Amino acid sequence: MSQEQEPLLTIESLTAGYQDEDVLQDISFRVAAGEFISIVAPNGTGKSTLLKCITSVLPLRHGKVFLHGRPANSYGPRDFARQVAVVGEEENAFAFSAEQLVFMGRFPHIPRFAQPSAIDRALVQEAMDNVGMWHKRRAKLHELSQGERQKVMIARALTQSPQLLLLDEPTSHLDIANQYAVLGLVKKLAAERNIAVIAVLHDINLALRFSSRLILLKQGRLLADGSPGEVLTPDMLETLYGMKFALLRDGDICCVQPR
Repeated sequence: MSQEQEPLLTIESLTAGYQDEDVLQDISFRVAAGEFISIVAPNGTGKSTLLKCITSVLPLRHGKVFLHGRPANSYGPRDFARQVAVVGEEENAFAFSAEQLVFMGRFPHIPRFAQPSAIDRALVQEAMDNVGMWHKRRAKLHELSQGERQKVMIARALTQSPQLLLLDEPTSHLDIANQYAVLGLVKKLAAERNIAVIAVLHDINLALRFSSRLILLKQGRLLADGSPGEVLTPDMLETLYGMKFALLRDGDICCVQPR
């Protein structure tokens, strides 16, 4: 993020883990509205743990997380959900229709014991239209493909009207067409709404294609933070994964390939 931008999210000297192990150590970075940040790292190096720390699911051992300059863990659940939406691993919600699941994204905005308003219903339809799923609104989740279910989860997150969207491996189990469709959709809608996105991705080429910024983690520490062109060099990737890579270019398209 530029020096002029006010940070939406600030992480300072974050250390966290499980039992006797520190999975993340001394992590610091800031996030501004409109950024698309991908977290890239080998397995077991704390990518998903970082998202749990941001959402206060996992307590910190050291450091702080601020949302709009306020400690993230000081927000109540409803207030936090008005600002931060999470699309995680596939949920066990097969009994619900697609429309019912997307409606759940409006719950933080609907007063207790109140019925959804016309505005709520319009936002649900708009979100499902945006992801191309309104025509399947009555389908149960188990009747949808994995790509369609992922689009429904994204629609639910969008109906929360968040300022920050967290994606935990959003392309896992998707074929290549749906991987590009889902991330392309998220990038487009986030840009239109000035939403900050933090995505945990395993695929380096997807991160390279869709991100405005990359954060690389190695052994629980921040290895690099910058634009894809700055960060995804053959030397940096060899440091991260312990193997050699080549950068391939075709016009404006760039990808990495193991040697």
